[in-house]
Amino acid sequence: SVSDILSIEDRDLQPVPETDAASDYRFLAAIVANDERMVSIIDMDKLVTGQAASQMQQIAAAPAQAQIAVQ
Repeated sequence: SVSDILSIEDRDLQPVPETDAASDYRFLAAIVANDERMVSIIDMDKLVTGQAASQMQQIAAAPAQAQIAVQ
């Protein structure tokens, strides 16, 4: 769930540090230091695979009754 909505300036974006496990963080676009915490900026195109996006589109296009039955 969303806990806060932040306004972030481009100049505040920092690159994601390279690590040995960089593939685990491939969906991160940047990080931001905000007050006393680090905030991750997520690249949704990298987070959601093509197959998952297709499935979400099919669910969204289905009639409302079908969506209720799936839930």
